[in-house]
Amino acid sequence: EFVVDKLPVTPDRTSVAPLGARLLLGGGCGAAVETAADRRWYRGAALGLLGALIGAFAGSGYRAAVARKGLPDLPFALLEDIAVLTAAVLLYQEHSESRATAVPMSAQMIDQEARYGAID
Repeated sequence: EFVVDKLPVTPDRTSVAPLGARLLLGGGCGAAVETAADRRWYRGAALGLLGALIGAFAGSGYRAAVARKGLPDLPFALLEDIAVLTAAVLLYQEHSESRATAVPMSAQMIDQEARYGAID
């Protein structure tokens, strides 16, 4: 993504094959993140699909607007990459913090089950 997206021979991200790949990877990544957080995988898959769809069309519109103004593409493509990486890091940090508070609670519940039996 970081290299191929900047090549002049790369097809538009909203054409069938690139969009399909983005949707597949977005849905798969979203499902994996939600599964790792012990949440419903299909929620993550739906959000990943939606994010990939919005990202593909928003990114395509952004890059088309840059081209219409006659500005060089590479600096704006790199800016787009920085924005995506920043969002990913922020989301990861938020996920890690929420996961850190969930783990002690899970350990506490396991300890209670060991002492008092299953909790309904």
